Amino acid sequence: MVPNQTDSPRQALLVKNWEIVQGIIKTLGERSWKIKAWGVTVWWAVIGYATSSDRLDLVFYLLTFIAIVFVIDGSVRLIEEKFLERTHEIEKALSALAAGDIESLNISEISTNVQLPTTDLGSLLTLRRFSFWLPYLSLAILTLIVLLIELARRP
Repeated sequence: MVPNQTDSPRQALLVKNWEIVQGIIKTLGERSWKIKAWGVTVWWAVIGYATSSDRLDLVFYLLTFIAIVFVIDGSVRLIEEKFLERTHEIEKALSALAAGDIESLNISEISTNVQLPTTDLGSLLTLRRFSFWLPYLSLAILTLIVLLIELARRP
């Protein structure tokens, strides 16, 4: 089937939606990076203060802090995944439109809105996603190591 002139506005709308979704994905990726950077910065500051002022109680709070930052970052990542799914849908629609396959084209479902994810953080804990959870696991382990070292130093 040959694309007709009404496909051009459809294609322009799909391209615009794709650009918007890509911008959102970029923003969410940057936000995730900033959350991690902020979390690590606070972690180092608290470790430094706790060890220099002999306040080991603060080190215990770091484990809770790491968990909170993990949940916040995980939520951002889950939303980013939803937008990645949406961009794939838009790309499929653009491909169908370019190929003239109007029957398989379902433009009515293509928008920049996504269904917000539920608390599905478990999907981020798979081995394939180690680049997401490994920094948090490393911080938790380092927190416990610092705690053990500081406890061993005490008389």
